[in-house]
Amino acid sequence: MFYHDLENELPDDLRKRHLMNTDNITIVIRGETSFARILPSQLTPNYNKDGLEWKLDLVIDEAVEKDLKKMGLADRVKYKDGYVDGRPFITLKQPETRRDGQANDPIRIVNAKNEAWDDTAELGNGSVVDVKLNIKDYGKGKKKGVYIRAIRVVKHVEYKRDDFAPITPDDPLYSEAMAAPDFEKDFGLSVNDDLNDEIPV
Repeated sequence: MFYHDLENELPDDLRKRHLMNTDNITIVIRGETSFARILPSQLTPNYNKDGLEWKLDLVIDEAVEKDLKKMGLADRVKYKDGYVDGRPFITLKQPETRRDGQANDPIRIVNAKNEAWDDTAELGNGSVVDVKLNIKDYGKGKKKGVYIRAIRVVKHVEYKRDDFAPITPDDPLYSEAMAAPDFEKDFGLSVNDDLNDEIPV
């Protein structure tokens, strides 16, 4: 999925001027999220550790990859062994502050109905999103700018937090841990239930 973000109601002359302005265009692409940290509360340190940013990896299909390369954005498309099953992805970022020190607004996020997204609903890996991007051409020999304008969540995969990595078979307590009863499954009880409530007086 890849297209210029041109509204159907634009007059022909305005549409032509927009298409001719290839130095600054807006596109929308669809992909799957990986390690999305894009909610207002999810600012993370940037690569240089000198500021904060919102960030996500967007896993794309071959058609989107081909279109991005046609636009001169081949340097944005990445592959990494053992990551997202070897599929192509692009990393998108938005800094907390601009170069002039002014604060950037948090990324605008909406649901499939274009309603404001719940800022507490974290996006798990594999969530399908449409991302509106502004592409700025700074001239020959310079890297094009890619800026997030908005994100629409088409399919939400709930984020599940794992506080610990799974116990592996080489752990000396693996067998004992695996033999421990699953209270909820085996007894219909939560470990937080007060068992004394069930004992008759």
